[in-house]
Amino acid sequence: MWYESNGKDTDVVISTRIRLARNLADKPFPGKLYSEDATDIIEKTKKALSGEKLDFINVFSAEPLYNTILLEDHLISSELISSKTPCGVFVGENLSIMVNEEDHLRLQCVLSGYDLEKAYNMVSSLDSRLESHLPYAFSEKYGYLTKCPTNAGTGMRASVMLHLPALTISENINTIITAVNKLGVTVRGMYGENSNANAYIYQVSNQVTLGISEEETLKKLADVVDMIIEKERHICKTLYDNSPTLFKDKVFRAFGTLANSYSMSTEEFMNLIPYVKMGICTGLFENISASDINRLIITMQPAHVTKIIGNDNFRKRDEMRASLLRDFFKEKR
Repeated sequence: MWYESNGKDTDVVISTRIRLARNLADKPFPGKLYSEDATDIIEKTKKALSGEKLDFINVFSAEPLYNTILLEDHLISSELISSKTPCGVFVGENLSIMVNEEDHLRLQCVLSGYDLEKAYNMVSSLDSRLESHLPYAFSEKYGYLTKCPTNAGTGMRASVMLHLPALTISENINTIITAVNKLGVTVRGMYGENSNANAYIYQVSNQVTLGISEEETLKKLADVVDMIIEKERHICKTLYDNSPTLFKDKVFRAFGTLANSYSMSTEEFMNLIPYVKMGICTGLFENISASDINRLIITMQPAHVTKIIGNDNFRKRDEMRASLLRDFFKEKR
């Protein structure tokens, strides 16, 4: 999975994602799609992807736990899970395609760390291969046609998931959000639109897809992300320099709780882990990497831990999460 590898700038950036929205010219948009048409889109996409290293998962009929794991992995959306028509996802190491979500196809590449160019090149290449087999809905005037007009044009949504504990704790985050909104960039929570910034995690993405090229979009987003990365690092160092004793006290209290507890809820984990990340960023931990923490943020989520214990008993789940964390931090000491 994408989070198992190490990427660039993982002290601040958790992941980079490029998503392309595409629809088939000969089918109604989702929402007006009959089950037989939805099934036909799945079958046509399977045929078009016959040479690709992608596995198909039938989200429509899959176990709820498995769908939630895919959601926690940022491979599908809650909208796909709640679909009333046949739907699914094709999944590879870094590439995935949601079928019959808001649009017929949503191609995406997710990479660990910060690399907009690589993510775009990978998903664009997949898009070209698919387009040679499938009739996309395309207008010379408006570009790729999508169910929601705000996605028409390039159909591209580029996003970078950022871990910003220093900016949030120092109460600078709202100033940042206001500033970047004026630049045509939006800031959302951990799971995108209408989600919260759990553990001070935010998704920064482009707002406009019509009348602007992919290259221009990526350049504008990169300029904003570069600025946010610089400010997060600066504020983190400033917090440490201004009050090193208080800073270290918060960091090592969080570390001690995470490394020694026998029950750990998701909420408590998400509240404590940002302080360990700040400790890494200021050199307080030598054997723990930022990529390690980014992986924990995914694998300590409820469905991932539930899969390990084999049932949804929340007490057992919290005990297992604590056990996994004790083992992880023991190895890193």
